[in-house]
Amino acid sequence: MTYRFTLSLFLFSLFLLFTACVREDEITETINYITVGDKVPDFTVEDGTGGHFSSSQFVGKKSLLVFFNTTCRDCQRELPTIQSLWETKLKNNPDYTLVTIARGEEKSKTDSYWTEYAFTMPKYQDPYRKVFTLFANNTIPRFYFIDKEGIVKWMVIENLYMSSDQLFEKMEND
Repeated sequence: MTYRFTLSLFLFSLFLLFTACVREDEITETINYITVGDKVPDFTVEDGTGGHFSSSQFVGKKSLLVFFNTTCRDCQRELPTIQSLWETKLKNNPDYTLVTIARGEEKSKTDSYWTEYAFTMPKYQDPYRKVFTLFANNTIPRFYFIDKEGIVKWMVIENLYMSSDQLFEKMEND
């Protein structure tokens, strides 16, 4: 009986370890360094092909900033919504910017994921979490809606609970 209990506890622990991506860090408390009403900090990220995005490019456009990791199940659930938003509403809309940043991942891994799921939305790399740690200490996915002045108007952590149409409507109204 004790062996089965110990084995069950061990297997359950492994399950939690491999399925939890939201708070995969050893840090137990989530700290948001940037929140609603804050100006987006200065940063630059690379897309891995020589292209760059600077946070100064948020100014003058409504923007959605997304932090993700391709091994995170919550991210895997939400990225198709962001892709749909990109394809149907943002791709050809000069008033909007979409910036997705791979937290703690190399380009080769995100390239494979983008290919596998036929994603076309832009993505940038933050392999050492330098940009991510300007915003928070843990917990992904993260979504920040940034106004034309570079101020965070709203943010969502973990679950959007919105379709791409609902998300765009929220972006339009803020």
